Amino acid sequence: MIQYALEPEKSALAVAQTQLVGDALIKVTPGLTVKLMKRQTEGDRILNKPLLEFGGKGVFVTEFEDALLRGEIDLAVHSAKDLPMDLKEGLGIVAVPAREDPRDVLITLKDSDLNKREEIVIGTSSLRRRLQIEEIGSTLWKEIPVRCENLRGNVQTRLKRLADGDFDGIILAAAGLNRLNIQSDPAFDYHYFDCETMIPAGGQGILAVEGRIGNGKLAGDMAD
Repeated sequence: MIQYALEPEKSALAVAQTQLVGDALIKVTPGLTVKLMKRQTEGDRILNKPLLEFGGKGVFVTEFEDALLRGEIDLAVHSAKDLPMDLKEGLGIVAVPAREDPRDVLITLKDSDLNKREEIVIGTSSLRRRLQIEEIGSTLWKEIPVRCENLRGNVQTRLKRLADGDFDGIILAAAGLNRLNIQSDPAFDYHYFDCETMIPAGGQGILAVEGRIGNGKLAGDMAD
Protein backbone atom coordinates (compact mmCIF):
# COMPACT_ATOMS: atom_id res chain seq x y z
CA MET A 1 0.00 0.00 0.00
CA ILE A 2 1.17 3.50 -0.82
CA GLN A 3 0.06 6.35 1.39
CA TYR A 4 0.06 9.82 -0.09
CA ALA A 5 -0.86 13.16 1.39
CA LEU A 6 -2.86 16.10 0.17
CA GLU A 7 -4.02 19.44 1.42
CA PRO A 8 -6.84 19.62 3.97
CA GLU A 9 -10.28 18.16 3.70
CA LYS A 10 -11.89 21.50 2.92
CA SER A 11 -9.97 21.75 -0.38
CA ALA A 12 -11.88 19.91 -3.07
CA LEU A 13 -9.11 20.81 -5.53
CA ALA A 14 -6.44 19.14 -3.39
CA VAL A 15 -8.57 16.01 -3.20
CA ALA A 16 -9.17 16.01 -6.96
CA GLN A 17 -5.50 16.52 -7.78
CA THR A 18 -4.30 13.86 -5.40
CA GLN A 19 -6.91 11.41 -6.65
CA LEU A 20 -5.55 11.92 -10.17
CA VAL A 21 -2.17 10.72 -8.96
CA GLY A 22 -3.68 7.79 -7.09
CA ASP A 23 -5.67 6.72 -10.12
CA ALA A 24 -2.54 6.91 -12.29
CA LEU A 25 -0.61 4.73 -9.85
CA ILE A 26 -3.35 2.12 -9.78
CA LYS A 27 -3.55 2.13 -13.58
CA VAL A 28 0.15 1.34 -14.03
CA THR A 29 0.33 -1.03 -11.02
CA PRO A 30 -2.73 -3.30 -10.91
CA GLY A 31 -3.51 -4.49 -7.40
CA LEU A 32 -1.82 -1.53 -5.75
CA THR A 33 -3.69 0.00 -2.83
CA VAL A 34 -3.47 3.73 -2.17
CA LYS A 35 -4.67 5.65 0.87
CA LEU A 36 -5.27 9.39 0.98
CA MET A 37 -4.12 11.15 4.14
CA LYS A 38 -5.40 14.69 4.63
CA ARG A 39 -3.08 17.23 6.21
CA GLN A 40 -3.46 20.94 6.90
CA THR A 41 -0.45 23.19 6.46
CA GLU A 42 0.37 26.59 7.88
CA GLY A 43 -0.53 28.11 4.54
CA ASP A 44 -4.02 26.63 4.85
CA ARG A 45 -4.52 27.76 8.45
CA ILE A 46 -3.53 31.41 7.95
CA LEU A 47 -5.91 32.92 5.40
CA ASN A 48 -6.04 36.55 6.51
CA LYS A 49 -2.52 37.44 5.37
CA PRO A 50 -0.69 37.40 2.04
CA LEU A 51 1.66 34.44 1.74
CA LEU A 52 4.70 36.69 1.45
CA GLU A 53 4.11 37.89 5.01
CA PHE A 54 4.76 34.49 6.58
CA GLY A 55 7.04 32.44 4.40
CA GLY A 56 5.73 32.43 0.85
CA LYS A 57 4.40 29.39 -0.99
CA GLY A 58 6.85 27.10 0.79
CA VAL A 59 4.47 27.05 3.76
CA PHE A 60 2.34 24.57 1.78
CA VAL A 61 5.25 22.12 1.51
CA THR A 62 7.23 21.88 4.76
CA GLU A 63 4.76 19.80 6.75
CA PHE A 64 4.39 17.32 3.90
CA GLU A 65 8.15 16.94 3.63
CA ASP A 66 8.49 16.31 7.36
CA ALA A 67 5.83 13.57 7.11
CA LEU A 68 7.72 11.99 4.18
CA LEU A 69 10.99 11.94 6.11
CA ARG A 70 9.28 10.40 9.16
CA GLY A 71 7.85 7.66 6.95
CA GLU A 72 4.25 8.61 7.71
CA ILE A 73 3.45 8.96 4.00
CA ASP A 74 5.04 7.66 0.81
CA LEU A 75 4.12 10.49 -1.54
CA ALA A 76 3.10 14.13 -1.34
CA VAL A 77 1.19 15.75 -4.20
CA HIS A 78 2.00 19.41 -4.82
CA SER A 79 1.13 22.06 -7.34
CA ALA A 80 4.52 22.53 -8.95
CA LYS A 81 4.17 26.31 -8.81
CA ASP A 82 4.05 26.11 -5.00
CA LEU A 83 7.33 24.24 -4.63
CA PRO A 84 10.44 26.03 -3.36
CA MET A 85 13.66 25.79 -5.37
CA ASP A 86 15.26 23.39 -2.89
CA LEU A 87 13.62 20.30 -1.41
CA LYS A 88 14.69 18.78 1.88
CA GLU A 89 17.65 16.39 1.76
CA GLY A 90 16.59 12.87 0.94
CA LEU A 91 13.52 13.94 -1.03
CA GLY A 92 12.90 14.48 -4.73
CA ILE A 93 10.27 14.74 -7.43
CA VAL A 94 9.50 11.14 -8.41
CA ALA A 95 6.68 11.71 -10.92
CA VAL A 96 5.03 14.45 -12.97
CA PRO A 97 1.64 13.73 -14.60
CA ALA A 98 0.64 15.36 -17.90
CA ARG A 99 0.31 19.13 -17.63
CA GLU A 100 -3.11 20.78 -17.48
CA ASP A 101 -4.00 24.13 -19.07
CA PRO A 102 -1.37 26.64 -17.77
CA ARG A 103 -3.44 29.78 -18.39
CA ASP A 104 -4.91 32.25 -15.89
CA VAL A 105 -8.62 33.03 -15.97
CA LEU A 106 -10.41 36.27 -15.04
CA ILE A 107 -13.82 35.41 -13.58
CA THR A 108 -16.60 37.98 -13.26
CA LEU A 109 -20.30 37.78 -12.50
CA LYS A 110 -22.42 36.84 -15.51
CA ASP A 111 -23.22 39.82 -17.78
CA SER A 112 -21.68 42.37 -15.38
CA ASP A 113 -20.65 45.62 -17.10
CA LEU A 114 -17.46 46.73 -15.40
CA ASN A 115 -16.98 49.61 -17.83
CA LYS A 116 -19.45 51.63 -15.74
CA ARG A 117 -17.29 51.45 -12.59
CA GLU A 118 -15.04 54.23 -11.34
CA GLU A 119 -12.63 51.58 -10.04
CA ILE A 120 -12.42 47.84 -10.58
CA VAL A 121 -11.49 45.63 -7.62
CA ILE A 122 -9.84 42.31 -8.40
CA GLY A 123 -9.27 39.58 -5.82
CA THR A 124 -5.98 37.71 -5.93
CA SER A 125 -3.30 36.57 -3.49
CA SER A 126 -0.64 36.51 -6.22
CA LEU A 127 1.81 39.40 -6.63
CA ARG A 128 2.47 38.18 -10.18
CA ARG A 129 -1.21 38.38 -11.09
CA ARG A 130 -1.68 41.71 -9.34
CA LEU A 131 1.14 43.40 -11.24
CA GLN A 132 -0.07 42.07 -14.56
CA ILE A 133 -3.79 42.79 -14.17
CA GLU A 134 -3.06 46.33 -13.00
CA GLU A 135 -0.96 46.78 -16.13
CA ILE A 136 -3.38 45.30 -18.68
CA GLY A 137 -6.59 46.33 -16.94
CA SER A 138 -6.76 49.66 -18.75
CA THR A 139 -6.98 47.83 -22.07
CA LEU A 140 -9.77 45.61 -20.77
CA TRP A 141 -11.88 48.35 -19.18
CA LYS A 142 -11.30 51.60 -21.06
CA GLU A 143 -8.78 53.30 -18.77
CA ILE A 144 -10.66 52.47 -15.54
CA PRO A 145 -8.11 51.98 -12.73
CA VAL A 146 -7.71 48.50 -11.26
CA ARG A 147 -7.09 47.83 -7.58
CA CYS A 148 -6.26 44.39 -6.22
CA GLU A 149 -7.20 43.08 -2.79
CA ASN A 150 -5.92 39.97 -1.05
CA LEU A 151 -8.00 36.85 -1.69
CA ARG A 152 -7.08 33.48 -0.20
CA GLY A 153 -8.89 30.22 0.46
CA ASN A 154 -9.99 27.32 -1.71
CA VAL A 155 -11.58 27.73 -5.13
CA GLN A 156 -15.15 27.48 -3.83
CA THR A 157 -14.50 30.10 -1.15
CA ARG A 158 -13.07 32.49 -3.72
CA LEU A 159 -16.00 32.03 -6.10
CA LYS A 160 -18.46 32.58 -3.24
CA ARG A 161 -16.79 35.86 -2.31
CA LEU A 162 -17.08 36.97 -5.93
CA ALA A 163 -20.76 35.98 -5.98
CA ASP A 164 -21.28 37.87 -2.69
CA GLY A 165 -19.98 41.07 -4.28
CA ASP A 166 -16.68 41.36 -2.41
CA PHE A 167 -14.86 41.81 -5.72
CA ASP A 168 -15.62 42.80 -9.29
CA GLY A 169 -13.52 39.92 -10.53
CA ILE A 170 -11.06 37.27 -9.38
CA ILE A 171 -8.20 35.49 -11.12
CA LEU A 172 -7.79 31.72 -10.87
CA ALA A 173 -5.78 29.06 -12.65
CA ALA A 174 -7.51 27.29 -15.53
CA ALA A 175 -6.01 24.01 -14.35
CA GLY A 176 -7.88 24.11 -11.05
CA LEU A 177 -11.17 24.95 -12.73
CA ASN A 178 -10.73 22.07 -15.15
CA ARG A 179 -9.83 19.56 -12.46
CA LEU A 180 -12.92 20.57 -10.48
CA ASN A 181 -15.05 20.64 -13.64
CA ILE A 182 -16.40 24.10 -12.82
CA GLN A 183 -15.08 25.96 -15.86
CA SER A 184 -18.57 26.71 -17.15
CA ASP A 185 -20.68 27.72 -14.16
CA PRO A 186 -23.58 29.77 -15.62
CA ALA A 187 -23.31 32.28 -12.77
CA PHE A 188 -19.98 33.57 -14.08
CA ASP A 189 -18.20 34.80 -17.17
CA TYR A 190 -14.73 33.41 -17.85
CA HIS A 191 -11.99 35.29 -19.70
CA TYR A 192 -9.00 33.07 -20.49
CA PHE A 193 -5.78 35.03 -20.92
CA ASP A 194 -3.28 33.77 -23.42
CA CYS A 195 0.15 33.09 -21.94
CA GLU A 196 1.69 36.14 -23.59
CA THR A 197 -0.88 38.59 -22.22
CA MET A 198 -0.91 37.16 -18.68
CA ILE A 199 2.30 35.23 -18.08
CA PRO A 200 1.50 32.21 -15.88
CA ALA A 201 3.58 31.06 -12.94
CA GLY A 202 6.38 28.64 -13.74
CA GLY A 203 4.94 25.18 -13.29
CA GLN A 204 1.31 26.31 -13.34
CA GLY A 205 -0.92 23.40 -14.34
CA ILE A 206 1.73 20.84 -13.33
CA LEU A 207 1.43 18.40 -10.44
CA ALA A 208 4.70 17.36 -8.80
CA VAL A 209 4.77 14.11 -6.81
CA GLU A 210 7.40 14.21 -4.07
CA GLY A 211 8.85 11.12 -2.43
CA ARG A 212 11.88 9.74 -0.65
CA ILE A 213 14.98 9.20 -2.78
CA GLY A 214 16.16 5.59 -2.66
CA ASN A 215 12.76 4.15 -1.84
CA GLY A 216 13.27 1.05 -3.98
CA LYS A 217 9.72 -0.27 -3.81
CA LEU A 218 8.20 3.09 -4.63
CA ALA A 219 10.64 3.69 -7.46
CA GLY A 220 9.62 0.39 -9.00
CA ASP A 221 5.93 1.20 -8.68
CA MET A 222 6.36 4.59 -10.34
CA ALA A 223 8.51 3.22 -13.16
CA ASP A 224 6.07 0.52 -14.27
